[in-house]
Amino acid sequence: MKIILTEAQMKELSQIEEVRSFIGDTLNEEINFNVLKNKFKKLLMYGMSIGTIYAAINGYNNYTDKQNELIEKARIAAEAELEQERKNNLIAQKTESVKNYMDMALKNQGFTPDSTKLNPEALVIAAEKYNFDLPLLMAVAHLESCFGATPRAQRTNSVFSVGSFDNGKNLAVYSHPDESVEGYIKLLNNDYLINGKTIDDLLKPGCFINKNGHRYASKKNYESLVKSIRNKIINNYPELA
Repeated sequence: MKIILTEAQMKELSQIEEVRSFIGDTLNEEINFNVLKNKFKKLLMYGMSIGTIYAAINGYNNYTDKQNELIEKARIAAEAELEQERKNNLIAQKTESVKNYMDMALKNQGFTPDSTKLNPEALVIAAEKYNFDLPLLMAVAHLESCFGATPRAQRTNSVFSVGSFDNGKNLAVYSHPDESVEGYIKLLNNDYLINGKTIDDLLKPGCFINKNGHRYASKKNYESLVKSIRNKIINNYPELA
Protein backbone atom coordinates (compact mmCIF):
# COMPACT_ATOMS: atom_id res chain seq x y z
CA MET A 1 0.00 0.00 0.00
CA LYS A 2 1.36 3.38 -0.97
CA ILE A 3 1.38 5.99 1.80
CA ILE A 4 1.10 9.61 0.74
CA LEU A 5 2.33 12.15 3.30
CA THR A 6 1.14 15.71 3.47
CA GLU A 7 3.59 18.60 3.33
CA ALA A 8 3.16 19.12 7.09
CA GLN A 9 3.91 15.44 7.78
CA MET A 10 6.98 15.56 5.56
CA LYS A 11 8.19 18.64 7.41
CA GLU A 12 7.64 16.95 10.76
CA LEU A 13 9.59 13.87 9.68
CA SER A 14 12.39 16.09 8.39
CA GLN A 15 12.53 17.92 11.71
CA ILE A 16 12.62 14.64 13.62
CA GLU A 17 15.60 13.56 11.53
CA GLU A 18 17.30 16.89 12.15
CA VAL A 19 16.80 16.53 15.90
CA ARG A 20 17.96 12.91 15.85
CA SER A 21 21.10 13.93 13.99
CA PHE A 22 21.74 16.83 16.38
CA ILE A 23 21.32 14.75 19.53
CA GLY A 24 23.52 12.04 18.07
CA ASP A 25 25.42 9.89 20.52
CA THR A 26 24.22 11.94 23.50
CA LEU A 27 21.54 9.32 23.95
CA ASN A 28 23.81 6.38 24.50
CA GLU A 29 23.96 4.00 27.42
CA GLU A 30 25.58 6.63 29.65
CA ILE A 31 23.31 9.63 29.11
CA ASN A 32 25.13 12.85 30.01
CA PHE A 33 22.64 15.09 31.82
CA ASN A 34 24.34 18.44 31.17
CA VAL A 35 25.03 17.71 27.52
CA LEU A 36 21.44 16.59 26.95
CA LYS A 37 20.08 19.61 28.86
CA ASN A 38 22.09 22.00 26.70
CA LYS A 39 20.94 20.26 23.53
CA PHE A 40 17.35 20.51 24.72
CA LYS A 41 17.90 24.25 25.22
CA LYS A 42 19.33 24.76 21.75
CA LEU A 43 16.54 22.79 20.10
CA LEU A 44 13.88 24.75 21.98
CA MET A 45 15.61 28.00 21.05
CA TYR A 46 15.55 26.91 17.40
CA GLY A 47 11.77 26.55 17.72
CA MET A 48 11.55 22.76 17.88
CA SER A 49 8.51 21.50 19.76
CA ILE A 50 8.78 19.11 22.69
CA GLY A 51 6.72 16.60 20.69
CA THR A 52 9.22 16.64 17.82
CA ILE A 53 12.15 16.27 20.20
CA TYR A 54 10.58 13.31 21.97
CA ALA A 55 9.61 11.71 18.66
CA ALA A 56 13.30 11.82 17.74
CA ILE A 57 14.39 10.49 21.13
CA ASN A 58 11.92 7.62 20.94
CA GLY A 59 13.51 6.59 17.67
CA TYR A 60 16.46 5.26 19.62
CA ASN A 61 16.48 2.12 21.72
CA ASN A 62 14.03 1.73 24.57
CA TYR A 63 15.29 3.32 27.75
CA THR A 64 15.09 2.18 31.33
CA ASP A 65 12.88 4.06 33.78
CA LYS A 66 16.02 5.66 35.23
CA GLN A 67 17.17 6.86 31.81
CA ASN A 68 13.72 8.21 30.96
CA GLU A 69 13.69 10.02 34.28
CA LEU A 70 17.06 11.58 33.46
CA ILE A 71 15.83 12.67 30.02
CA GLU A 72 12.75 14.27 31.56
CA LYS A 73 14.83 16.08 34.18
CA ALA A 74 17.10 17.41 31.44
CA ARG A 75 14.06 18.76 29.59
CA ILE A 76 12.65 20.42 32.70
CA ALA A 77 16.02 21.96 33.54
CA ALA A 78 16.42 23.25 29.98
CA GLU A 79 12.98 24.87 29.99
CA ALA A 80 13.62 26.40 33.44
CA GLU A 81 16.92 27.91 32.31
CA LEU A 82 15.36 29.31 29.15
CA GLU A 83 12.52 30.85 31.15
CA GLN A 84 14.97 32.42 33.60
CA GLU A 85 17.05 33.78 30.74
CA ARG A 86 13.89 35.21 29.18
CA LYS A 87 12.98 36.90 32.47
CA ASN A 88 16.50 38.27 32.90
CA ASN A 89 16.45 39.71 29.37
CA LEU A 90 13.05 41.26 29.97
CA ILE A 91 14.22 42.80 33.24
CA ALA A 92 17.31 44.19 31.51
CA GLN A 93 15.20 45.72 28.71
CA LYS A 94 12.73 47.25 31.15
CA THR A 95 15.53 48.54 33.37
CA GLU A 96 17.05 50.35 30.40
CA SER A 97 13.70 51.99 29.62
CA VAL A 98 13.18 53.00 33.25
CA LYS A 99 16.69 54.46 33.36
CA ASN A 100 16.05 56.46 30.19
CA TYR A 101 12.84 57.85 31.64
CA MET A 102 14.47 58.67 34.97
CA ASP A 103 17.35 60.48 33.25
CA MET A 104 14.87 62.53 31.25
CA ALA A 105 12.74 63.38 34.30
CA LEU A 106 15.78 64.35 36.38
CA LYS A 107 17.14 66.56 33.62
CA ASN A 108 13.79 68.30 33.13
CA GLN A 109 13.67 69.18 36.82
CA GLY A 110 17.23 70.47 36.97
CA PHE A 111 18.85 67.36 38.40
CA THR A 112 21.49 65.00 37.05
CA PRO A 113 21.47 61.17 37.02
CA ASP A 114 23.82 61.33 40.01
CA SER A 115 21.23 63.25 42.01
CA THR A 116 19.64 60.01 43.19
CA LYS A 117 20.90 56.63 44.37
CA LEU A 118 17.68 54.89 43.35
CA ASN A 119 18.49 51.93 41.11
CA PRO A 120 16.14 51.65 38.11
CA GLU A 121 16.37 47.86 38.39
CA ALA A 122 14.94 48.03 41.92
CA LEU A 123 11.69 49.40 40.47
CA VAL A 124 11.54 46.72 37.78
CA ILE A 125 12.35 43.78 40.05
CA ALA A 126 9.89 44.87 42.73
CA ALA A 127 7.13 45.35 40.17
CA GLU A 128 7.83 41.88 38.74
CA LYS A 129 7.97 40.29 42.19
CA TYR A 130 4.58 41.65 43.29
CA ASN A 131 2.98 41.78 39.83
CA PHE A 132 2.57 45.51 40.37
CA ASP A 133 1.92 48.21 37.80
CA LEU A 134 5.39 49.55 36.91
CA PRO A 135 4.18 52.77 35.20
CA LEU A 136 2.21 53.67 38.34
CA LEU A 137 5.25 53.01 40.48
CA MET A 138 7.34 55.25 38.27
CA ALA A 139 4.69 57.97 38.09
CA VAL A 140 4.42 58.29 41.86
CA ALA A 141 8.22 58.17 42.30
CA HIS A 142 8.49 60.96 39.72
CA LEU A 143 5.77 63.13 41.22
CA GLU A 144 6.71 62.67 44.87
CA SER A 145 10.48 63.08 44.77
CA CYS A 146 11.74 62.99 41.17
CA PHE A 147 12.98 59.48 41.90
CA GLY A 148 14.60 60.40 45.21
CA ALA A 149 16.42 63.54 44.06
CA THR A 150 14.52 66.17 46.05
CA PRO A 151 16.10 67.44 49.30
CA ARG A 152 13.54 65.76 51.56
CA ALA A 153 13.93 62.43 49.80
CA GLN A 154 17.69 62.77 50.11
CA ARG A 155 17.27 63.00 53.89
CA THR A 156 14.72 60.19 54.27
CA ASN A 157 15.38 57.98 51.23
CA SER A 158 11.58 57.76 51.04
CA VAL A 159 11.16 57.97 47.28
CA PHE A 160 7.34 57.79 47.45
CA SER A 161 7.00 60.13 50.46
CA VAL A 162 5.68 57.33 52.63
CA GLY A 163 5.67 58.68 56.20
CA SER A 164 6.33 62.24 55.02
CA PHE A 165 3.74 64.78 56.18
CA ASP A 166 2.97 68.33 55.16
CA ASN A 167 3.93 69.59 58.63
CA GLY A 168 7.49 68.40 58.11
CA LYS A 169 7.32 65.18 60.12
CA ASN A 170 9.08 62.17 58.65
CA LEU A 171 7.89 58.89 60.14
CA ALA A 172 9.61 56.65 57.60
CA VAL A 173 13.35 56.79 56.99
CA TYR A 174 15.22 54.24 54.89
CA SER A 175 18.93 53.48 54.70
CA HIS A 176 18.74 53.44 50.89
CA PRO A 177 16.08 54.62 48.41
CA ASP A 178 15.82 51.11 46.94
CA GLU A 179 14.43 49.94 50.30
CA SER A 180 11.43 52.24 49.97
CA VAL A 181 10.16 50.54 46.81
CA GLU A 182 8.79 47.31 48.25
CA GLY A 183 7.37 49.19 51.23
CA TYR A 184 5.32 51.39 48.93
CA ILE A 185 4.03 48.46 46.89
CA LYS A 186 3.00 46.58 50.04
CA LEU A 187 1.28 49.70 51.37
CA LEU A 188 -0.82 50.07 48.23
CA ASN A 189 -1.60 46.36 47.95
CA ASN A 190 -2.62 46.06 51.61
CA ASP A 191 -4.33 49.41 52.22
CA TYR A 192 -5.38 50.94 48.89
CA LEU A 193 -5.89 48.33 46.16
CA ILE A 194 -8.30 46.19 48.17
CA ASN A 195 -11.84 44.84 47.82
CA GLY A 196 -11.56 44.76 44.05
CA LYS A 197 -10.33 48.35 43.75
CA THR A 198 -8.26 48.82 40.60
CA ILE A 199 -5.64 51.35 39.59
CA ASP A 200 -8.22 53.06 37.38
CA ASP A 201 -10.46 53.38 40.45
CA LEU A 202 -7.56 54.70 42.52
CA LEU A 203 -6.79 57.43 39.99
CA LYS A 204 -10.29 58.85 39.83
CA PRO A 205 -10.55 62.36 41.34
CA GLY A 206 -10.28 62.17 45.12
CA CYS A 207 -10.07 58.36 45.15
CA PHE A 208 -6.42 57.76 46.10
CA ILE A 209 -7.62 56.80 49.57
CA ASN A 210 -6.82 53.87 51.86
CA LYS A 211 -9.10 51.43 53.65
CA ASN A 212 -9.61 53.95 56.44
CA GLY A 213 -10.72 56.66 54.05
CA HIS A 214 -7.50 58.66 54.34
CA ARG A 215 -6.14 60.23 51.16
CA TYR A 216 -2.51 59.59 50.20
CA ALA A 217 -1.71 63.20 49.35
CA SER A 218 -3.16 66.61 50.09
CA LYS A 219 -2.91 68.01 46.54
CA LYS A 220 -6.40 68.47 45.12
CA ASN A 221 -5.35 67.27 41.66
CA TYR A 222 -3.04 64.51 42.92
CA GLU A 223 -4.85 61.71 41.10
CA SER A 224 -4.93 63.54 37.78
CA LEU A 225 -1.22 64.36 38.05
CA VAL A 226 -0.30 60.71 38.72
CA LYS A 227 -2.62 59.55 35.94
CA SER A 228 -1.14 61.99 33.45
CA ILE A 229 2.45 60.93 34.20
CA ARG A 230 1.51 57.24 34.11
CA ASN A 231 -0.20 57.64 30.74
CA LYS A 232 2.85 59.42 29.29
CA ILE A 233 5.09 56.59 30.50
CA ILE A 234 2.84 53.97 28.91
CA ASN A 235 2.62 55.90 25.64
CA ASN A 236 6.37 56.47 25.38
CA TYR A 237 7.48 53.14 26.82
CA PRO A 238 4.76 50.57 26.00
CA GLU A 239 7.13 47.75 26.98
CA LEU A 240 6.72 48.84 30.60
CA ALA A 241 2.93 48.52 30.63
